[in-house]
Amino acid sequence: MRAFKNILVILFSFLSTTCLGQQNVTRNRPPGIYIQPYIDVYYKDFEFLRLPCQADGAPKPTYRWKRNGVDLDDYDNPYLGFTIDDGSIFTNEARFDVEGIYQCIAENDFGTSVSINVNVRKGRFGEFELTSSVTHRPQLGESVTLNCVPPTSIPPADVVWVLRAADGRIEPINYDNRISMDLEGRLYITNVQEEDYREGKGYICMAINYVLRKNTFDKAHYIIPRGMSQVKRPAEYLWASPSEQIGLKGETFKLKCIFSGNPTPEVFWLKDQKTLPNYYEVSIGGQELTIPNLREEDAGSYGCYGTNTQGPRAFRNFVIRVESKPYWEVEPKDVETSPGTSVTFICKPNGSPEPKVLWLINGIKLEESTVPIFQSDRFLKPDANNLTFMNLNKNDHMVIQCNASNIHGYVFSDVYLNVSEEEPAIIVPPARELKVAEGQNIELTCIARGQPKPRTTWRKEGEQIAGGRHQIQPNGNLHIESVLFSDAGNYTCHTYNKFNFDEAWGVLIVRAKTRIVKSPKGLDVTAGSDAKFTCSGTTDLAEIKNLKTSWLKNNNPLKANHPRIRQNFQDGSLIINGTIVQDSGTYTCVISNGLDNATVGANLIVKDKPEPPREVFIKVCMNTWAEIGWTKGASNNDPIRYFTIQFNTSFSPDEWFIGANNISATQNTARVLLSPWANYTFRVLATNEIGTSKPSLHTIFPCSTMEARPSKNPENVRTIGNKKNYLIIEWTPMPPIEHNGRQFRYILTIQREGSGFNGIYVSSILDWKTSHWEQRTNDIFVPYIITIRASNELGDSTAPVQEVKGYSAEGTPTLTVSDLTIDSTVTESSVIFYWDWDENLNTPQSGTPVNGIFRGFKIQYWVRGQKEQTFQEAEIPVSELTLRYERRKKRAIQSYKFILEGLLGNQDYEAQMRVMNTYYKGPPSDVVSFRTTL
Repeated sequence: MRAFKNILVILFSFLSTTCLGQQNVTRNRPPGIYIQPYIDVYYKDFEFLRLPCQADGAPKPTYRWKRNGVDLDDYDNPYLGFTIDDGSIFTNEARFDVEGIYQCIAENDFGTSVSINVNVRKGRFGEFELTSSVTHRPQLGESVTLNCVPPTSIPPADVVWVLRAADGRIEPINYDNRISMDLEGRLYITNVQEEDYREGKGYICMAINYVLRKNTFDKAHYIIPRGMSQVKRPAEYLWASPSEQIGLKGETFKLKCIFSGNPTPEVFWLKDQKTLPNYYEVSIGGQELTIPNLREEDAGSYGCYGTNTQGPRAFRNFVIRVESKPYWEVEPKDVETSPGTSVTFICKPNGSPEPKVLWLINGIKLEESTVPIFQSDRFLKPDANNLTFMNLNKNDHMVIQCNASNIHGYVFSDVYLNVSEEEPAIIVPPARELKVAEGQNIELTCIARGQPKPRTTWRKEGEQIAGGRHQIQPNGNLHIESVLFSDAGNYTCHTYNKFNFDEAWGVLIVRAKTRIVKSPKGLDVTAGSDAKFTCSGTTDLAEIKNLKTSWLKNNNPLKANHPRIRQNFQDGSLIINGTIVQDSGTYTCVISNGLDNATVGANLIVKDKPEPPREVFIKVCMNTWAEIGWTKGASNNDPIRYFTIQFNTSFSPDEWFIGANNISATQNTARVLLSPWANYTFRVLATNEIGTSKPSLHTIFPCSTMEARPSKNPENVRTIGNKKNYLIIEWTPMPPIEHNGRQFRYILTIQREGSGFNGIYVSSILDWKTSHWEQRTNDIFVPYIITIRASNELGDSTAPVQEVKGYSAEGTPTLTVSDLTIDSTVTESSVIFYWDWDENLNTPQSGTPVNGIFRGFKIQYWVRGQKEQTFQEAEIPVSELTLRYERRKKRAIQSYKFILEGLLGNQDYEAQMRVMNTYYKGPPSDVVSFRTTL
């Protein structure tokens, strides 16, 4: 049956061709250039130069070139030639006289296509003006500017700075915010350091012409510091980009600010008095601001400022306007149509300033065109952006050019109008055999060309397809919605117009769809731990050999050979080692057989410490408090519990202190108490259950507070009694943040107790770091009344001063215990001592034989006859004294006991006791003897 149908098709095709052979159905087309040179071309003397130009069209187009608006054939130039296979021109010996503006023209009987204008220029490269080297003699810490005027160069030369040694070796310079080059080629050393003086090495400006592959060097600059002492200087302006600039939309835009100063200033940027958008890029040190892919919203006011610890900031301001080269909103397109139709070409550019539109027909201005349709009522030009042609005939073929230009450049489009008659021909037939899975939506291809546009019908097993799930698309393809097993079979597409028809067929095979058997489960993990998803599926038995498992993350394929993510092909699982927050997302298991796939997803949530807060700023700055605001950073999948504000000051810029803690996660502002006379900057941290974020960037501007009297006095005032005949006083120094003003000092008063007003000694201590004072007294453990007050240029502290009673240095005790005895119950390893002591001596007081603060007793013991070898001591501090209640004496005399353990058995011991104060021990008591048991 199929063979019979094929015979009928062949017969009908032969009859149709025979009957219609008298029709003019040849396919002609105007030319269209599809390969042309770049807009700028540079060349070297005597090198090969080729300007390519290729076009298609029927009949095959011929080529010609114009140079500076004149046909190239009119030039007598023996160095230019044409390639045989296309319209390119070339020269084997490019010389000066081939410079000019070139344009390729491709034409046949149906139109003329033209290329863009190509600017051909000879590369040139001059030399630096020969001058002697320059020696700069700045003081360390001062700035130096090294000038560079590049030589004449086409194209413009690139400029870099290098270090050249005496032997000619070249070393690159690593630019940073201390050594940098401006956008005009000058080198700035913002503060000279010892390392800038390099024996025999000079800083040299080098110009490079990459077209000519040449470079040239300027004179050398030598840095010889004047002396070796550093000059500290505040930030000062050295160079910046112009204050008013125009940037072009879509291009990379740069601003630069260079400030001198020692220490090297940091540079910060603002846009419209706010922090920069996240997509802006700032160089290390902050000097250069880069805006990639400039947008209209990037227009506005910008500011940069340089700052260091030596003084006020230095500022520069800029105003940026954004304009653009022309670009297409609607670009004209080639049109293939048949007689009797109407078409419109739309050329709609955009840009700033607004582009002007110029239409050309076959390379000639529209107003000067001689094509007949432009002198008829079948042509309309309703506005500058539209050309409309009506009731076209076979002679209305042409190439149309649209040029849109403004002061920044132009866009150029070269398209054709072709009016033709052509019999149908299937150029994309159905696949001979197409395997699909049930449930899929598919299209059987059948794309044909012809003029008028052919109509297409479809049959399955000889039966016309009527619609429903089967729909014929405008391009001729057959769309089948949700394929069923019953859709399998032979399909034939038939396409025809008034000249002829064409047919093609293919077979559709339907397989069972793929299914998921085991689905992955959602996971919730902490950063650093591992995660594992498992998944499996099945498919049609005929395709089981093609079954495979793959994974997507957020609908994107996972990278192959990922260092932390791997797939186990044995069980289809996905393993993520050492998870990070960025691993969070939806992981989709894809079971596929090459025909269809089944998917199932599972969420991975990786919890981690929060991201630092952003855009921290000082909302209010008062003399005693500041209000700080911020924008919350990402919580990294675990809710933020609280915020912490830290501050530093100009007194200790590298130390950060807690200003406010446990701030509610719902807040984005909080207050911090401040001290007078300090410059504060702030940063904020966020904390969740996982941990605390890294600190945010600190506030750009400081909060400065005014001077005031100190609000406290030194703490932990005490005396130390370890140096005989001296009164030694110690206290905790007050750091600069507590000084509250200039000329800070401690005012110390010392008065021997009971000496009266005339016995007061006063000292003013100017070094705030001082924590120790010694005064010779020539007495032993005598009480003194001590005060120490903080003061600055505004006056004494507002806090009440506290009197502290202290004592001069201690001496050696002059007494011993009485009645040291041994209990009769001596064991093999322990013994009990008894002794009497006057408890009145336990209280510190001057004039007692303790000669200091009573601290307890010390028992010294040894084996009889072996004192040097076996001598040991045991201290009995006051806190461990135990009363002997069996022998309580009258008055203040107490009897104490102490159990000494750790003795050797069956040994004869001797022991004695001494009285202790803080630093010394008194004379020994009488020696007592005892023997331990076996």
